[in-house]
Amino acid sequence: MKNNIGRILSLVIGLALMTVGFSAVAAAEAGRAHRRQKAETYGALTDAVEYLEAVADDLALAVAEDLPLPALVSLCHHADLASAALERVPLQGEGGQALRRFAVICGEVGSSMADGLARGSFHTPDYGLLIRLRDCAVELTREVLPAAVSSREGKVDDAMLSGCLARLGRLYYDGTASDVWVPGGYALLQKGVRLDGAAALEAAEEILPGAYLTPAEVPEERDRFCFTAENVCLTVSVVEGKLLSMICDRRMQGEGEPIGETAALAAAENAVAAYVGAAAELISAEMGEGCYYFTFAPRSDGLLCLSERITVGIEGRTGKLCVWDAESYYRYRTPLRVMPGNLLTPEAAAERFGAGTAVTLCTAVRADGRELYCYRLGEGDDALYLNAVTGRVEEIL
Repeated sequence: MKNNIGRILSLVIGLALMTVGFSAVAAAEAGRAHRRQKAETYGALTDAVEYLEAVADDLALAVAEDLPLPALVSLCHHADLASAALERVPLQGEGGQALRRFAVICGEVGSSMADGLARGSFHTPDYGLLIRLRDCAVELTREVLPAAVSSREGKVDDAMLSGCLARLGRLYYDGTASDVWVPGGYALLQKGVRLDGAAALEAAEEILPGAYLTPAEVPEERDRFCFTAENVCLTVSVVEGKLLSMICDRRMQGEGEPIGETAALAAAENAVAAYVGAAAELISAEMGEGCYYFTFAPRSDGLLCLSERITVGIEGRTGKLCVWDAESYYRYRTPLRVMPGNLLTPEAAAERFGAGTAVTLCTAVRADGRELYCYRLGEGDDALYLNAVTGRVEEIL
């Protein structure tokens, strides 16, 4: 019996030792996995820093040398590599989202501009956006990301990284220039189905059926098709066949009594809904040479986008569309609009104009083509515009 007790005790002790051994092995394996994850995160982050440094160099070259195509192609490549590297880093919070979005935006901007140059695009280069991205990339690669990495220990300082990414969030949303220039550049016409000449003509004929349209000779404008007919000129975009502009001879009026401003406004609103599809509010209305002219502007999260205005002309007797101008809408409309965080408050803007005044936050275009955030006082041609960042009075188109 004593032998049995001894064997039982030996078995229990052996099992206990095995359990302790397995626990030690599991703990060691967990430690190795943790160190491996830290090493992988560190490697991915240092890769991202390297690629973002290249992005900063590409942006600087693109700005300094008037958009050379190789620099834009290189920008796309390095931005894509940075995005892929950041996907392997467990970034959290607003700062982490801003960092990933920054890399994605750099790639999209480089891709759209490179594609436009390769096709002989008529788009105006948005140097303000490039300069802002360049400055942000320099800030990132010189101060923010290197401070988050402890090279001595070969690991990521999580607390430092979190603080730096929060700083990036502020940097991205506040902007790096004292005078914020809203991104523009026909962003809505960069992606989509590209039409050939026959498909574009079909789209134009749906807009003006029976007009006997023929293509116009405008080889330098490769992002749009222009069609003409007797007393008619019409342009549609290569991407998706959007109606950009149209004008008909205003002398070709119908017979009978004028349809009235209410009916003309309804026809104009129907045209905006049909050809743009975005909600827009009436900014101005006038009549001249037998036509009613209406100007509309969309709103975006409470922001009145005067830079994206659409002008519609309706024949006063027939109620037909005779004038359409959506160039500004497609030039300045962008899905990447981010409100800066350093705007003047409405109260501060109102004080600049005078106590008791009511102001409207809007986007507007300056005489040099730059789109700004402004506070507007008044209506129509008599309105005053205050730069929402600098507080200066601006001359607005």
